[in-house]
Amino acid sequence: MSAVSLTSWNFLFLFFITWFFLCIITINDVEAMTDLEGHRSPPHVIHPRFRETLHITKDNHSVTLKCTAFGMPEPIIYWYKGDVKLTNNLDRVNIVEGTLEIMDFRHNDKGQYHCRATNRYGTAVSHIITIQPQIEMTLLPSNEKYEVREIDTVSLPCTSSPNVVPNRIKRWYDDKISEISMSDRIGVDENGTLHFAHVLLEDSRKYICGSAYEHLYPGAVISFDNMGEIVVSRRKSPHAITMKPHLIYSERKVKAVARHQAILQCFFSAKPPATVVWKNSNRQVITSQTRRFNIIDFGRKLVIHPVALHDEGEYLCIGSNSVGASESIITVNVTTPPLEIQGRVPIAKTVVKGTDITIYCDGRVAYGENMDMPHWFRNGESFVIDEYFSSRYSLTNGNTELYIEDLQMSDTANFQCKITNSEGYLFYDSYIRVIKPIVILRRPLSHYEVDLGDTVDITVLATGDPCCTLYYQWYYMNWPMPHYDTFPSFWVNNRTKEVHFTTRGMSKMMFQTVIGEYAVAVSNHYQTVFVNITITKTPGAAVGEGRTKSLRLEFFVAGYILAAMFTISMFGVVGNKLLFDRSESRRWSNDTIIKIKDQYFTRDILEPETAQPNTNQPATSV
Repeated sequence: MSAVSLTSWNFLFLFFITWFFLCIITINDVEAMTDLEGHRSPPHVIHPRFRETLHITKDNHSVTLKCTAFGMPEPIIYWYKGDVKLTNNLDRVNIVEGTLEIMDFRHNDKGQYHCRATNRYGTAVSHIITIQPQIEMTLLPSNEKYEVREIDTVSLPCTSSPNVVPNRIKRWYDDKISEISMSDRIGVDENGTLHFAHVLLEDSRKYICGSAYEHLYPGAVISFDNMGEIVVSRRKSPHAITMKPHLIYSERKVKAVARHQAILQCFFSAKPPATVVWKNSNRQVITSQTRRFNIIDFGRKLVIHPVALHDEGEYLCIGSNSVGASESIITVNVTTPPLEIQGRVPIAKTVVKGTDITIYCDGRVAYGENMDMPHWFRNGESFVIDEYFSSRYSLTNGNTELYIEDLQMSDTANFQCKITNSEGYLFYDSYIRVIKPIVILRRPLSHYEVDLGDTVDITVLATGDPCCTLYYQWYYMNWPMPHYDTFPSFWVNNRTKEVHFTTRGMSKMMFQTVIGEYAVAVSNHYQTVFVNITITKTPGAAVGEGRTKSLRLEFFVAGYILAAMFTISMFGVVGNKLLFDRSESRRWSNDTIIKIKDQYFTRDILEPETAQPNTNQPATSV
């Protein structure tokens, strides 16, 4: 062979190898792209999941907020202050991988922040984080003197001061900055006023009102507001004096927010100190063992946590001692921001193209409270049903139900809704992912008539959305067939997923047990499609080729016997000879039948090159 021809063959060989690998690479790339496309998902924010408030002290030089979301493809995260999108500012603002850092925090940086996660299928919106600078109290100089006698009642108000963030509680100290101990005779109300049910000589001193956080820790800052002094003069025989309880403090109307905490309080002047009993609106005595109720501060405070809507009503506070009793009625008005109604909230859903869906956004409030209609958003933007959406979208039942008809792939998006009233708001973020429906590509006939020895193709092949694996589950007479590839009448090609119904090699009895109603359920996690197949015996007496030959032979033998019997009855001696011939013929016929049956039942039911071993495998998936 010449050098030219060798070179040509080498060139063709290299060309073929290159083309082959390019095809493999191209196919793999297409499959990878399809797989990536199949795992599409609108974004969903998982942090922050709830409303938060951050109190920033003057010592904080920077603030860091984190936002976490998932989706496919991976979403891009943006931060907003109010409705203004934030951008990187190398001097003060830095946004990296969903984390917002505000350096050199200033007073005008306070406000409401939220993040948005966006990919090509939608935009998710987080809950709001409120950043509030901490406001410190300033000392309000005041020094009032209270001159009283033993057993008298006295109250020292804490001078009102500007609101602070976060809220602090009032505390009282003596002139040595030691905190005053509370007792059944001494207490502080919700406004910070220090009450004495009756004073003793030992109460003569200076008192300082301060404010601090509820849980003190070493080094905690205490802000002092004002100072007061009590001067107690001696009374003759103070121990012999008694005093009936008299109400000196009670907040007659209490506004309580559902699911939060409510505090009811009353303080009585008395000697000896009063014992306080609380009763609910049904005039049943409340104890600390009562669920959601706690009595503290020597019985003077009733704490309800969490407040329920049915807690609204009149409560009775009764103070009594050995001298007498006094009472006070406190009215509790339970208000609430919009509260969630179970089953009436939007949830993330994956639905099949062409179906209809209803998204709920509803809430409830306390009796007599008002609530605005829900405000809907699509991908973070205010949603209005215009001409583009009007044909398939509709808001019903006071805007609490968004109905979408005949879902299309373009309806994949994030949906948000917000319900507000004077006490707060309810916010939801969810998404709809629309997937392609299951389509049957290869479907058998709905009805087959078979005979013994027949084989029919009942293959069912389908395709669906790339997101989800398809599963095939066969049923016989409504009973599942978990290992249908081992069923006597099934021949399964596990490579091509083809299924054939065959009765070759079966007995008559087995043949009768495999005909009937068959079905296959093609499903993924979101949809199931059924294909029903009825297999019956061919009408008439025929039950297969082997049976047909057998019947013909039996009819021939039966006719032959009848003819022989007729001949014997007509001819006496000749009849004996014919009877012998009949016996020989009958034996020949029986041997023939047995031979035919043996030959029929011992032959292979499949050709050698197409025979497939049975394996125990679960329902086939593609």
